[in-house]
Amino acid sequence: MKFKTWIKSVQPDWKGWSRFGSVSLKEAIYLSMDISPDWYQEIILDVVENYYGTSEYHRAVSDEEFNGIKEVYQEIEQEYEERMKICRSWFAQQDWAIEPTLASPDDIGKDTIVDPLKFLKFAFKTMKFDNEYDSIPNGIKGVESRSDLDEVKPTILSSIGWQDRAKLYAKEYMESNRNLSLAQLVDLVAERFAEEKIISAHAGGKKISQPTIKDALSKGGWFTQNQRKIAQ
Repeated sequence: MKFKTWIKSVQPDWKGWSRFGSVSLKEAIYLSMDISPDWYQEIILDVVENYYGTSEYHRAVSDEEFNGIKEVYQEIEQEYEERMKICRSWFAQQDWAIEPTLASPDDIGKDTIVDPLKFLKFAFKTMKFDNEYDSIPNGIKGVESRSDLDEVKPTILSSIGWQDRAKLYAKEYMESNRNLSLAQLVDLVAERFAEEKIISAHAGGKKISQPTIKDALSKGGWFTQNQRKIAQ
């Protein structure tokens, strides 16, 4: 895109936008282009739509500057339309849309309400959006709140490997709380495995079930023996 120099000073305030639980799809698409929706609406659209009919703009913007702004507008709109088409093509997989009444791709439009960071995660990871600066804007990378944009890659461990990991985690939990039962411990380890995407190498990669974790922690009296040690 040729509007790189224009948007350096008009990138979104990512710290501010990260606080929004919902935005319009139109705003979300502009954000995916690392463009502030407010700037685009108030500066670009207003100038393009009002230049010929408002003397105020003639005083503030020369014809040469207006032509430059119009070129920026045309490029942004072209990219916006392309990204909207891509969004519609992924209709069957759009958990980023907050509205549950979407029945067909045609229901996805500029006013569709979306979760902004879920949308951006899907946009860059799955729909393969990019922009002039990076595959994912640095501003998004820097957002700390709800920082689930970077997907956790699965960790595939052998049977011995995940059992050792389960015992390591279980021991940490037991040292923090001596009163944990085996069932509670299994729940905690299973939840942590799910968060960290730890899976078994068996059968090419398989989720580690709670009964399997329970067997690993109880086999050979491991849970009972360690419970006694910690209680001493």
